[in-house]
Amino acid sequence: MAPTEYLLAAVVLLSGAVCVFGAGPVRIENEKIALEFDSATGAWIGLMDKAGGDNLVVAPAAGVPEGLPEAAPAVSLVSHRLSEDGRTLTMTLRSGPWLVHAAYVLLPGQAACYRRFTLESAGDRPLVVRGAGHVLAALTPGEDAAAIFPGTLPVGDISVGAMKPDEWVRPVSRNGLVYLWSAKAGRGVGTWFYSEDEYSPAAVKPSGRGAVVRHDLGVIAPVKPGQKVELGTQFFWLARGGRDDLLRSVQTIYQFVNLRAPSSALERLSELVLYCGHPGGPPELGYRTYGGFKALEAYVPTLRKMGVDLLWLLPIFEHGDGVKWNLYSPFDHFKISPIYGTPEDLKSLSAAAAKAGISLMFDLVPHGPPDVSPLAKAHPEWVCLDEAGKPTYIWGQLSFDYALPDWQDYMRRVAEFNAREYGIVGVRVDVAFGSPPNWNPATGYRPSHSILGGGLEMDRAIREGLLRVRPTTVLLPEEYSDCNIFYRDADLTYDAQLFTLFIDLQTHNAAPAEWAERLQRLLHDQTLTLPPGAVKMRWTANHDTVSWTYLKKRTSKAYGLPRAKALLALCCLIDGVPMIYQGEEDPAVYGGKGESIVSFLADLVACRKRTAPLASGQADYEAVRATGGVFACLRSQDEERAVVLVSFNPEAVKSELALPPPLRSVRAWKDELTGESVDAAAVPMAGHQARVLTPVR
Repeated sequence: MAPTEYLLAAVVLLSGAVCVFGAGPVRIENEKIALEFDSATGAWIGLMDKAGGDNLVVAPAAGVPEGLPEAAPAVSLVSHRLSEDGRTLTMTLRSGPWLVHAAYVLLPGQAACYRRFTLESAGDRPLVVRGAGHVLAALTPGEDAAAIFPGTLPVGDISVGAMKPDEWVRPVSRNGLVYLWSAKAGRGVGTWFYSEDEYSPAAVKPSGRGAVVRHDLGVIAPVKPGQKVELGTQFFWLARGGRDDLLRSVQTIYQFVNLRAPSSALERLSELVLYCGHPGGPPELGYRTYGGFKALEAYVPTLRKMGVDLLWLLPIFEHGDGVKWNLYSPFDHFKISPIYGTPEDLKSLSAAAAKAGISLMFDLVPHGPPDVSPLAKAHPEWVCLDEAGKPTYIWGQLSFDYALPDWQDYMRRVAEFNAREYGIVGVRVDVAFGSPPNWNPATGYRPSHSILGGGLEMDRAIREGLLRVRPTTVLLPEEYSDCNIFYRDADLTYDAQLFTLFIDLQTHNAAPAEWAERLQRLLHDQTLTLPPGAVKMRWTANHDTVSWTYLKKRTSKAYGLPRAKALLALCCLIDGVPMIYQGEEDPAVYGGKGESIVSFLADLVACRKRTAPLASGQADYEAVRATGGVFACLRSQDEERAVVLVSFNPEAVKSELALPPPLRSVRAWKDELTGESVDAAAVPMAGHQARVLTPVR
């Protein structure tokens, strides 16, 4: 049974009687928590922590979503039903022309609950739902409440008391995971929105002694009289213990909805090193003048020197004659562009890379072709229509609907063909966050499903195509949202949050100590809240960021070469898959001037691969602390340990390490990068230096 089917079944399989109005609050409970609702309005008025005996609700929440068109200010409860075990409540509420069917279900044996809303139009004319705000009651876990958006910006604990009244705090991420936390009470409330149709970013606002959390589901749905619209699933739960216990608590919810990374990922994926490039060269060369497949084949020895395992090629499919063209506007996904060489040249590159131990990944583009292409002319039914019924264009080309089964099947066959023909082991999916909304009524689904829902379905189709040829693969969706739901089908995801933090720290000229502290905090919180098996791609630049968005320049220009090297070292030495973008290793690749750091990267990657804790070990970002603006991380594999240090101080310092108890007795340490012996009591660190310390036995 699929996760969504399971949740629906939990709501449908109810037995019990309709409750009598006016008999006091309606209550559902299990051994851990209880929820109470006003019996006249359905408002949520109580969240009782049975361990503490107190009610965490400080201001009630309406029983219906916010933002419904023509909804009435006053909400009335039409009917409600309790299950025989008292752990599930279904209600029907009236708000203007809407009947809102709400279901609250307590998870067995957990201090956790989820709620689902189904909208039913009881009016006499069509309406359009454009967003649905799922607003929790104002809650307080304790007097020192703070909000935590783990693994994204803002980093760390944001004091509710310091928030501006009536102003929502919104994270960079659209993942929808947020916690309210009290260090004094040792208690927190977690909440996460589960939807495979629309994005549902979170926001927090202070309210009295507590805070309100809302999820804004990006639903767009025309609704005729009598029609129903199902919204997503909003989870909330209590957790006791330390801060880390609170962050880990979301794992119970992931388990409940069966969210985890695929089991058929490329073997030892997390140990690999990725290089992204194009046979026509990077943006500085217009993607045309590098020399094609033959030039890239000649560069394979350099890639091998840097320890590259995966070579990700940006789009190489037929996309014009080189005069009027767009790299990301394929005319035919089954044909290789002659601008870069012949199919035989590509096969030669593939063979040369394989001989060097390097596998190929392609970049597939499902967002649609130019309207002049034969593919667009042959399939006008695949184009997204806007609300006026006109074709939607994006980036100067037609937008195909990711959610259409026939378009998915086309891209599935593209993936299969390239795996058979050129031996690719994986794919990066361009614009994997979905297509624009498709208002074509012939689709049978609501317009907004084409966005996230279509993006997830397209990822799944492409992955299936690869798996028709090979038993394992790597699917890398391009999405900057940090939404963990992509791990349904993604083997690897962009760590856009870490990249964004790099920029944020540089932009406001953060002190070295702030660099170290905030980087460790973000990575620590991220580690505890990722789904099982999740792997992040760590990177400092890509073809977009060096050309038209974010930095709009090379990493060495944005940060200065010493700090750029420190950032690359960080990406290579923490957990995840480091990605090196074409030219970052040597400006000569794109016709620029400056120092080559090929040998620097080669030494980092060689150290990563020969040091077991770095190659395949776990990462702990709190176990070790270093002074002097030095980032620290403990990597562990079985009984082996390695301490990663990266200085963000431009000056030389002697950094004092605070080590966990098992390592405090170690008297001698070796730097695996330099071969030096160092004293952990005062580690000499040159400006922006990286070290990998292992105990001397």
